[in-house]
Amino acid sequence: MITIVSGLPRSGTSLMMQMLAAGGMPVLSDGERQADVDNPRGYLEWERIKQLPQDPACIAEAEGKVVKVISRLLLSIPAGHEYRVIFMQRPLPEVLASQETMLLHRGTANLEPTMPRSLPHSRSTCGKSMPGSTANRT
Repeated sequence: MITIVSGLPRSGTSLMMQMLAAGGMPVLSDGERQADVDNPRGYLEWERIKQLPQDPACIAEAEGKVVKVISRLLLSIPAGHEYRVIFMQRPLPEVLASQETMLLHRGTANLEPTMPRSLPHSRSTCGKSMPGSTANRT
């Protein structure tokens, strides 16, 4: 079984990885992305997973572990393994605000807002079955 934590950037994936690690799950992480002011306890990422579309066999290294996979790479996950996917959801205005704060810390923020701050909050689907989804993909 491979456990995957996924979601949009700044949706809580690092926090979930930290909680799973604290609970005793082995984590596949290389420590390449160091902790910083935006994630003081670290990102717990595995750089090689970015090569998933070109090297789908790399996912086998995550067998029996939890690994973070960015949401746009989920469609590159190959068949042949059993997966448990934890998909983090956070209201879009919070994601955007967190991304803006991170960019400000790095000195690369766009000072002209591109989206209004008062977007309606999305409803959580946590614990609900999504149309067309399956719990395990083998």
